[in-house]
Formats: sequence, structure tokens, C-alpha cells
Amino acid sequence: MIGISSEKYRLWEDRLHSNQRSIAFVTQLIPTVRLISPGISGLLHIRFWQFAGATALGAALWNGLFIGVGYAFALVDTNANASILALKTAIALVIAEGLAFWSWRWKVRAR
Repeated sequence: MIGISSEKYRLWEDRLHSNQRSIAFVTQLIPTVRLISPGISGLLHIRFWQFAGATALGAALWNGLFIGVGYAFALVDTNANASILALKTAIALVIAEGLAFWSWRWKVRAR
């Protein structure tokens, strides 16, 4: 329906089932994907406790990063605007994730 062959879908599904924990963890570090990953995991019948544990760890890391950045900037500048700081941090993280994705993709294609 969306242009993915049945073979490719089955390959992706098999990879997801064999790497459930790591994929659930990584999806919590990607801002837009973390919103839809629970629904997709439910549809694909991912093991609940593996997903819940990896999600909790990923969410703790993600939130810890924001809390740490906010705390560090509050020490440096007591008049810092929290909304602007959070937006700049999120943009920097999305750019870093994009660069990591493209470097990984380039590395995979180079093989």
C-alpha cells in the first residue's frame, strides 16, 4: 500500500523482532519516532517488558539530557529563557541525529 514489497516488510519485521530492545531504546532518542513507536510495537506484538524497559531507559536518557542542559545553562546564565533553550537543544539534537543517520547510511552503502 505504501510502496514497500512484502519481502522487504517481512525482512524489516524479522529484524525488529530480533533486535527489540535496542530498537525500542533508539526510538526513544528520535523526537518524532518516539511518538509512534509504542503503537507500532503493539501492532507488531513486541514483548511488553522488553519494550517497557528499553523505553524507560531511553526516556530517562533523553529527559536527563534536557535536565542536565537546563541545569548547566541556569548555572551560567540565571536569566536564560527556558523555552528558547529547550528549542535550541532539541534542534541541535535533531541535527546531530540526522548527521549520525546519514553517516551510518553512508557507511552501510560503502560496504
